[in-house]
Amino acid sequence: MEAIAVKIIYVIIFAIIAGLGANNYFRDEGEIAVLERVVDGDTVYVRIGDEEEKVRMIGIDTPETSDPRKTVECFGQEATNFLKQFEGEEVTLEDDFTQGDTDHYDRSLRYIWLDDTNLNKLMIEEGYAFEHTHDNPYKYQWGFKIAEEIAKLERAGLWDPDTCNGER
Repeated sequence: MEAIAVKIIYVIIFAIIAGLGANNYFRDEGEIAVLERVVDGDTVYVRIGDEEEKVRMIGIDTPETSDPRKTVECFGQEATNFLKQFEGEEVTLEDDFTQGDTDHYDRSLRYIWLDDTNLNKLMIEEGYAFEHTHDNPYKYQWGFKIAEEIAKLERAGLWDPDTCNGER
């Protein structure tokens, strides 16, 4: 128990030093869209005016549910279902110049905000996603890493020993 208390203290100190990242005072203005439908826990379709756009959420990776080459991974369906509650909501898409505009599947790379909540970070906080750094550090990386450490300590979602215990 003492080791967990020490970890929590380190995470809190690190969070203060890192400025908690993914808070809206660092946020760029972004583009307004409607979250149309969820593909899986880290990929969605949004509507911007009359155009539909496929978006890959920056900084997270959720267990697979829709890749035909893979089996459904532990907690993948739960992650997808959690994100589905936001379908139909007006959101703000924020890009990050460090990540480029699109990935190799031509999906737009974005942070998704619902009012003042960064949904990418929320997925990590609630234990539905892993923090994921693809090639380059990204704008909210430290905040996402801290969120993952806290989710681990709280045994949230996929970190719970009764679900996946943090394994895929």
